Amino acid sequence: MGRCAVKGGPQPKQHEQREKSGEPLAREIRQAVEELHPAVSELVDRDKLLRLADQAADAAGHARSDPNFGFSVGRSLRAINQLNAWLSPTP
Repeated sequence: MGRCAVKGGPQPKQHEQREKSGEPLAREIRQAVEELHPAVSELVDRDKLLRLADQAADAAGHARSDPNFGFSVGRSLRAINQLNAWLSPTP
């Protein structure tokens, strides 16, 4: 049985990480930039995130040069989304 970073949480499969690239990732990045909490917005380089979205949309060429692109961007995006969720009021 494999170990995971979060106790009791599922371990993402390697192929699922590789699928996290291309246009779906670009849309997810752009949505996160639009929905940034003001406190998070002060800490995050919005322009860099938008450049990453452009790179993700053009993932065919970029993925060949850096196979971990989707993984590293997805990891950063999860952290941003968690901060947004934590700071945003619940309905």
